[in-house]
Amino acid sequence: MVAPSSSQVVADIALDLEDGPVGHERLARALRRAVDGGRLPRGTHLPPSRELAGALGCSRWVVTEAYGLLVADGTLAARTGSGTWVEGSPVVEPAAPIARVPAPVLDLTPGVPELASFPRARWRRALAAALATASHDDLAAGGALGLPRLRAELGPYLARSRGAVVTPQVAVGATRGTSDTLDRLFRILRRYGLAHVALEEPSADHVRVLAEAEGLTVVPVGVDQGGLRVEDLVRTPARAVVVAPTLHYPLSYGMAPERREALVRWARDVDGVVIEHDRDGPLTDARHSPVLQSVGPDRVILVGSLDTSVSPGLGLGWIALPELWLRTVAPMLPGMAGPPTVEQLALAEIIADGALDRHVRRMRARYRARGRQLGDALARALPDWSVRVPEGGLHLLATMPPGTDGRAALALTDAARRRGLLLTTTVRLRVEPGLGPATFALGFANLRDAQIGPAVSAFVAAARAGAAPPTA
Repeated sequence: MVAPSSSQVVADIALDLEDGPVGHERLARALRRAVDGGRLPRGTHLPPSRELAGALGCSRWVVTEAYGLLVADGTLAARTGSGTWVEGSPVVEPAAPIARVPAPVLDLTPGVPELASFPRARWRRALAAALATASHDDLAAGGALGLPRLRAELGPYLARSRGAVVTPQVAVGATRGTSDTLDRLFRILRRYGLAHVALEEPSADHVRVLAEAEGLTVVPVGVDQGGLRVEDLVRTPARAVVVAPTLHYPLSYGMAPERREALVRWARDVDGVVIEHDRDGPLTDARHSPVLQSVGPDRVILVGSLDTSVSPGLGLGWIALPELWLRTVAPMLPGMAGPPTVEQLALAEIIADGALDRHVRRMRARYRARGRQLGDALARALPDWSVRVPEGGLHLLATMPPGTDGRAALALTDAARRRGLLLTTTVRLRVEPGLGPATFALGFANLRDAQIGPAVSAFVAAARAGAAPPTA
């Protein structure tokens, strides 16, 4: 079969787009339908994010987020220097019937909070209050770091909930969420003359996609139970690194205190910067694990959001920048704009009255119980597997029996997808093409309690159907 041209790929994607604005979830659905329907066969290279965004009239962030979602579930694959291509659907010959993949019945991909517990009533009251009390000046553009009212609440909140150091030398601001913030930071790094950025290996795939979209060369640095191996980072050409030291994603290790100090020393020695991706951090207790920014506020940029603690649909986040670093690159800021004004004012209100703190505390307890419930059930059903339920976060780690490599994890992922079960294996979250250990990051936060049993049964069935025998 002749590979589709770039223009044909765009046309096939556009054919499946639903009416309305092009959002990342809508684009991901369109891409999945084009793959499942055979119009984008296995091996088809997709257009770069900038090209597809221009053709569809959306932002590059929308495209990179959609690509990232489909890389996570195995529909697409991506590799440094090779772009993004279709991975999860076989080539469909014209004479063969088109195999339809069932709609997901259970989604165990990590990173999604319990959406049914979104505080709708409190958020609705906060929005109403924001509209009622907003001044005429509030309704003007809020600037790159957001409205002063929200910034005044964010500083104490980050100090209280995350242990951040907030001083006049640290600029705290509001952002449109983690992915948008990282995209802009990578753009600034590139304009600042940095060519390399180090990422933890493995790490969230969308971070790599965003970095490469801005022309940065990604340098993988290994992670063990003590967190990022700083001694390996020192040997790279990178002067910027993205880390999740409080709760590494996906392996859920915390960075050891001595490595935190070594990482900050490295940044000072190379005149570099550490971008702290505080992905699941709000779900951990700052008394036991404060942010890395508290060790080196002069060299660490703290990036966080409400994505995992409340809802990714809000598109609200924050950034804490060293003042000197901000001034240095201020002329290169690429037209940053804060979140919508009304949402900023609503967030300021729920921070001020403690509603955000109460919601996060309540969800921490719920996630701990649900994680233990799923972990215990999996351990009973798969006694030869290793199951680890980290303290904090939205997923657990399940590793196949010793001697099984990443190929078996990929086979199991495909078998599960055919049964409508979406899984994420850490094999697909590596920068390097090596297969790595056969480990799964199983999200449990958005499962109802009644879904635990069916999820375990479906996972075990997929393991029996798709896992290859252990290798020697």
